[in-house]
Amino acid sequence: MKANTLRLGLMLAIAAYWQASPLHADKFYNEPSENVSVSYQEDEYDSADYGESEEELLVTPLGSVEEVFEQPSGEPAVPDVMTVGLFRNMYSAAGSAAGSCYDGYSCLRDNCELPPLRISGCVSDCCQNYGTVLMVGNNAFKGISDNAAESNFGLVSTVNVGASPGMLADRGIGVQVGGSYGIYDFSGRTASVDEQSSVQEQFFLTFGAFRRAEACQQFQGGIVYDVMANDNWGTYSNEPFLTQWRAQGEYLLSDFNSVGIIVTRRDHGDDQLIGPAIPGATGIWRPVSQASFFFHHRWDNGADSYLWLGFPEKQRPGDAPGSLGQSIIGTSFHVPVTEAMGVYTTGTYMRPSSGPGAAGAGEETWNIGMGLTWFPGRNAASPSVAGNCNMPYMPVANNGTFLVDRAIIP
Repeated sequence: MKANTLRLGLMLAIAAYWQASPLHADKFYNEPSENVSVSYQEDEYDSADYGESEEELLVTPLGSVEEVFEQPSGEPAVPDVMTVGLFRNMYSAAGSAAGSCYDGYSCLRDNCELPPLRISGCVSDCCQNYGTVLMVGNNAFKGISDNAAESNFGLVSTVNVGASPGMLADRGIGVQVGGSYGIYDFSGRTASVDEQSSVQEQFFLTFGAFRRAEACQQFQGGIVYDVMANDNWGTYSNEPFLTQWRAQGEYLLSDFNSVGIIVTRRDHGDDQLIGPAIPGATGIWRPVSQASFFFHHRWDNGADSYLWLGFPEKQRPGDAPGSLGQSIIGTSFHVPVTEAMGVYTTGTYMRPSSGPGAAGAGEETWNIGMGLTWFPGRNAASPSVAGNCNMPYMPVANNGTFLVDRAIIP
């Protein structure tokens, strides 16, 4: 009897503390707790006939913990064996209808009948109808505008915001807008006659719409419009303003793997006088249209990775002969370190059409970046390649996703 009483007292103390503590009760879920009494009712039998007794598990909802001690007569009672505890209903229909933030995986609310491919869909945060990621890191890149003797190293900061406002949310459609600012070449450049000591500045703007896969769905995709603005771009310190379209479609094989295609179509090009370095010559800049096939994998620790292989267009600006590149290969990784922080790295290389030598070195195009990410909504990780529903689907353009060709006309 003493052991039973001690066990009862210990469990009641834990239950009372949990119910009273705002930290423990709401740290993981936000629904009201339900008090229950769990006990074993012992049915006695004649040991000569049966040799043992049988126990039946009883689970009784309680209005309060105090009801454990009450009998119908109002007299306190202590059963021989009793365990008192609390549990939470993670998928309460009432909580969902009320719009409360009842769990961190509300996209799992759509139940499929034995989904063979384990597609749970994107993860939504019903406390927020938007998602934000901020990035800061270093970046190095080179393109044909840098000729064979130059490359660029600098710092870049990025913000990307996604949201599903109003009626778009009912259709599972989100919108996104983001931008980045980079500053490069702190020691200037060699070939330019003007502004040799000036830094290079670059701005990207990306905006568009997307639709992430929800539970049991296997397709997601998006389309964005990219804008690139430059100051002191390339060897000759020009300022081309360029735009392109970028679309991405993805087929989910499971929660951990997907395949897809990225298509980039050039839009607005630019032409300017080269300047004193080549008097009278005109430079023509144009985005490179391309198509890339990718494999997307979500790791068990929440890391996210892409690997892609693509092919650029074969037409040069200004009807220049030949083509700039033969093939494109790239990869990107994001690894969450905490709920709100992560690290990223990305790299792209376009193999030039010309063979090794002066021409090939001048046409070689690559981009490398790495840095830190910050998620104010504390959603740095997702358990599925479908991602977090309200986060922007496509990244802000960079010098790896926005490749540029150039021709010089005397």
